[in-house]
Amino acid sequence: MRNHPLSSAKRPLTLLLLLLLARLPLAAQQQGEPGGPVHVPATRSNAAAAVERRRWSGIVEPGERVPELTVKDKFLFPLHETLRPVALLPMAVSGGWGVLENTDPKYGTNSEGFGERVGAAALRQASTRFFSDGLLPVLFHEDPRYYRKAYGSYRERGYYAIERVAVDQRDSGGRGINFADILGRGMAAALTQTYYPERSINGSVVLRTWGVSLAGDAGVNLFQEFWPDIKRKVFTRH
Repeated sequence: MRNHPLSSAKRPLTLLLLLLLARLPLAAQQQGEPGGPVHVPATRSNAAAAVERRRWSGIVEPGERVPELTVKDKFLFPLHETLRPVALLPMAVSGGWGVLENTDPKYGTNSEGFGERVGAAALRQASTRFFSDGLLPVLFHEDPRYYRKAYGSYRERGYYAIERVAVDQRDSGGRGINFADILGRGMAAALTQTYYPERSINGSVVLRTWGVSLAGDAGVNLFQEFWPDIKRKVFTRH
């Protein structure tokens, strides 16, 4: 039989496969299989790494020791909040509700209007987080994370969660007026007048947007207060 030499196009592919096969034993050792060392970062323990992840969780449990947020951390905190997948939900809900009720901003009730409403909600959400979770916490020395009560009656915990809109945690460990949320949401509401359509540029829209934003903040606090309990009871296997 006549030998059929490999074409020039196949030779590089064959060589690459051989190189990959040759590296398989080394890769197995690096992954901790028998015969190879298990590489564990020596810079810090797993417990310390877990504590570091809690820095960005947004929720602090009672008695939990979490790293203090530096000035740099506070400016990065809104970015961590925005990049969470759950952050897309309020924008979609806002766009859908606006189309159904034709609320401000007045972009119309068709599919194009829905897209513009979602975009406006994204800008509004980003500016709110920048002011309330980043810039103003730096200026007023406030901690933008939510500190759960997690004990007591449902009524007490619900009141506590709503109260966090007006009272928050200080960097010093004490509590004080929540200037960051109150003023920050007002600033974000005022900023909407730079990108809302002309029909929605007026003072009443700013005040209404501010009020809805504060009410939404109370709703988020209620969710953060009770969701861990619901999650544990419903989704944790016994």
